[in-house]
Amino acid sequence: MHRFRTESCLLLSAALVAGCGDRNAPTAPTVGPLASKSGVGHLRPPGQLAFVSNRYANYSYQIYVMNADGSSPVRLTTSYPCASIQPAWSPDGSRIVFITGCSGVDIWVMNADGSGLANLTNSPAGYGNPTWSPDGTRIASDGITIMNADGTGVQVLPYGIEPDWSPDGTRIVFERFVYPDLGSANHEIYVMNADGTGVTQLTFTTVDDYSPAWSPDGKKIAFSCGWEMCVMNADGSAQVLLTHLGGYNDYPTWSPDGTMLAFSSGYPFNGVGDIYVMRADGTDITRLTNGHGRLESNRPRWRPVSGR
Repeated sequence: MHRFRTESCLLLSAALVAGCGDRNAPTAPTVGPLASKSGVGHLRPPGQLAFVSNRYANYSYQIYVMNADGSSPVRLTTSYPCASIQPAWSPDGSRIVFITGCSGVDIWVMNADGSGLANLTNSPAGYGNPTWSPDGTRIASDGITIMNADGTGVQVLPYGIEPDWSPDGTRIVFERFVYPDLGSANHEIYVMNADGTGVTQLTFTTVDDYSPAWSPDGKKIAFSCGWEMCVMNADGSAQVLLTHLGGYNDYPTWSPDGTMLAFSSGYPFNGVGDIYVMRADGTDITRLTNGHGRLESNRPRWRPVSGR
């Protein structure tokens, strides 16, 4: 795991458990256009991104929003010394769900301007990676748990982390730690119905596959593949490698029109990350933030069109 994934896991204090799917022979993704390493593309995407950064005060991770071209960043949370991380927009773009805590980790929501803070959970076990259902009535999080948008009615589904709802709300894609019969353990991507049935493994590789994100039309899933960016069909077929930046590249988020992807990357510092955007085929990569190897920005989430 790279630096921020390690920080997140320590914050959550959650142990991963074994996957239950049989592993087929590893398959390698085909190679797409492959994004340039320069990071000097000229994309100026519309809309807004929520993201996480340690750029302020005592370097605690906090949640920010900025224009999707990287301009006008605004800090929303002030939870020092505790971190506030893993933001996700409500479907109408009016609220952000996230996790925060020092001794424990719980789910909170706030308005898009940082006002109206509300605590949804109070659990010693902690939560992580919350994400709203497309109709705005439920929130999925690590476990996998499903709750009503007000924090009530918690249900536990088959285990996984980093869930993401399909645009029609009928399925959930997620990551699971897999222990094969022989060899080292690694992360793979699965999908299941929103009621927890029909668990199906989508990736079968020898590298870590994680951070899945469903495209707005439901046809594609972007994900991190061995710390690069990949995309595949929603059934796991036609896996394509999009980047060769080196370091780590993860947490993709689709533009509302499905033409671009924003993501976190450790390039060129190989450990302290920034946020980049590229076309959905991996071309015209553009750097949005610049931590100069000291400050980190990551976990971008594109605001739905209805909220901008």
